[in-house]
Amino acid sequence: MARSKPPALSVVLTALRHARGWTEQDLARAVGISARMVSLYEREREPEREKLETFVAAMGYGPEVIDFLHLGLAWATEPLPSLTSPLEPEEPEKRRIRLVAIQAGVTAAEATAARLYHFDRVRRAAHARSQAAGLWDRLAACSSVQRRLLVEKAREFQTWALAERLCSESEAAVSEGSTGVDLAELALRAAERSPGGACWHASLVGYTLAFLANAQRAQGNLLAAEEILLRAWERWKEGQPDHGAELAAWRLPYFEGILRRDQQRLDEAIECLDRALALETRNGGVRILLARASVLKQKGEIEQTAETLRLAFPKLQAEEEPRLAFALYFNLAAISCQLGRHGEAALLFPRVREIGAALNSEHSRALIRHLRGAAKSGMAQSPRRASASFPWCEG
Repeated sequence: MARSKPPALSVVLTALRHARGWTEQDLARAVGISARMVSLYEREREPEREKLETFVAAMGYGPEVIDFLHLGLAWATEPLPSLTSPLEPEEPEKRRIRLVAIQAGVTAAEATAARLYHFDRVRRAAHARSQAAGLWDRLAACSSVQRRLLVEKAREFQTWALAERLCSESEAAVSEGSTGVDLAELALRAAERSPGGACWHASLVGYTLAFLANAQRAQGNLLAAEEILLRAWERWKEGQPDHGAELAAWRLPYFEGILRRDQQRLDEAIECLDRALALETRNGGVRILLARASVLKQKGEIEQTAETLRLAFPKLQAEEEPRLAFALYFNLAAISCQLGRHGEAALLFPRVREIGAALNSEHSRALIRHLRGAAKSGMAQSPRRASASFPWCEG
């Protein structure tokens, strides 16, 4: 006597239980029913969808696995179409065609899933950064002691995105000529307390350590910066991440490059910055090229310095990064003065002054005064050539 065929969802339940390595008794204990009921659901009585989701959840699966297996089972057991024409493939060939179709479908599904995962990570990252901006506004109004207490005690301040934002604020402080050490240390505290897997956590800590190394470098503490950067690389490599929308991998070789510059290891600095440029995918190109130009200038390669600065302009997003825009226009104007290209410098200076006024910092005002002085010096050395080109240097 032929055995009756179990319902499709019953087969799905059995397959998932076996895949997990569970017995009927294991599942029964997990969901609070008898083993006899589990056997009944697997052989005779097709479980309702809601009940089946309860069973698979108890085994650690998501509800989507039910649809995966159900669809695959239907495809695998569906009878092959009968021959209706001598031109149709025979049964073995139809089976091969069906197998190829399944493999193609799996490949397409995996590619689609990868894209959707990426888009969802980007969306989540943007949301986390938006929240971090609000958290930073709250921290900015606090004293340094209050900031430390909030990051160390309050869970809402212990996020990767806030650690990243604090790193950016540390770098901004350095670029304004002040210390960014306290902010980088605060970023490290947030990173150390943030949730996440071991690899992600190691990479995040390594990332924040790199900014702390940069802040120490800016203070002239090159030995401390070297030691911290070594720790940063160690932690980053523990993670070996592909974080895409999250952490910028170019940051570590970039900070190593400017440390090597300050150590006067200029060839190593260029090598590090070139590695950073190869890793940069979003908006780090201007910073890297500015640093590379500063190394070339120290090497006395002035023409190459100017060319490197020009390469940065297509990457510039002035509205989003006014400090970088100011640095780029200022440096190219200063190099143009040094090269005696007074007309080019004259075209650049109004933009330097405009962006500097918007920044409204003593640092930017000092640089503008310096540039005006360099222009006057150029006029004194070549007054006939410079007089028509430097009307902006007065006042």
